[in-house]
Amino acid sequence: MKELLTRENVTLAIAILGLTLSALSWIKEIWESRKNLKVKIDLNSEYGIAFRSSLYYNAFVGMFFENKSKNPIAITYVEIVTREKSRFRCSFFQRSVFHRFQNSVAPGQKPYERFVESAKFPVSVCGLGAAYEYAYFALPHGRDWGDVVSLDVFTNRGKVSIDDFEAIAGFREFLQAPLRENLQTQEFALHSEEPRQ
Repeated sequence: MKELLTRENVTLAIAILGLTLSALSWIKEIWESRKNLKVKIDLNSEYGIAFRSSLYYNAFVGMFFENKSKNPIAITYVEIVTREKSRFRCSFFQRSVFHRFQNSVAPGQKPYERFVESAKFPVSVCGLGAAYEYAYFALPHGRDWGDVVSLDVFTNRGKVSIDDFEAIAGFREFLQAPLRENLQTQEFALHSEEPRQ
């Protein structure tokens, strides 16, 4: 036993222990600093909406970005990807999603007013932080959105794809709902016409 506890062996054991602890610390630092962005599509958002206008098929999509890394990350843009590999990028500029105004009941109080706007990309998320934003898409008319396969989120540290089957199925449903409602309204208008005499 005394032969093992020589000065050289103790020095060697301390050196090996120090090297192991340094390596573990280095691996832990790399693991915590890697790109680790979790993105969730909020289909139950209060202001998430898809509707037609004269120029575009407009979609405001609520998205939750959670940065699980210690390093900050910048979300540069989001794209809708279809089965044929067509890509539709969100707008970089803010659009009005919702405006709520309410006069005050009590005299002397200011009226309540709230503006909700879409994201102004790039969106910065601090380390171990989160952000909730609306991505605005000005999409072309006359297209069936049942072929969407993923949403790609581009960041300054790489790309994150949302291709979870349930999330994408819900997103397709979100995009197609106004199209069905429009068709149902047209059908109702056709069937509700009074017969000519």
